[in-house]
Amino acid sequence: VMPLSVKFKMPSWLFVLNDIKVRGKSMEPCVFGACKASVHTGRFPIVGPSTPVQRMLEQTTADFTCMNLHELPDISFTIMGVEFIIGWEEYAIMYNKFGNKHCLTAIVDYEVDVFTDFSFWIFGDVWVRAFYSIFERIPLRRIGFARSDHKYYEQNGCVCGDGKGPIENVQRGRVEV
Repeated sequence: VMPLSVKFKMPSWLFVLNDIKVRGKSMEPCVFGACKASVHTGRFPIVGPSTPVQRMLEQTTADFTCMNLHELPDISFTIMGVEFIIGWEEYAIMYNKFGNKHCLTAIVDYEVDVFTDFSFWIFGDVWVRAFYSIFERIPLRRIGFARSDHKYYEQNGCVCGDGKGPIENVQRGRVEV
């Protein structure tokens, strides 16, 4: 677990994002080399400014029919100098619609660019699922991240499946357990 003791006067869990890389190339996510980010369970995707998000999506967009998933690259997020990597298994979302498997990428830009002068990122449930997040309120008000181990939880009866999610077990509208 990595402690991040950055204190802001806002009521959210903020931290400093240094860089985002896809295939080793920086997506230049921050205007001044470092920007603010927040973990927010009220949002599902990872949300960021339009320009760097569009650069990311050029390389990380999942095909609607899920044909290119194994070709999608890992995404590296550098937070307070520590690198965190998520693979396509975490940011490409599979869902079943009328018996057909479809995919989308859970990285989006702001609906409205309200943060045009400063780069601000929101790490939603996609991030929380990939990294166990610890929120320490007292005494330092800090946040820490560690890689989640989904297979451990599934082996101990918390969810069905083998770490790939329930979409693999869906047949004709019912989930096979």
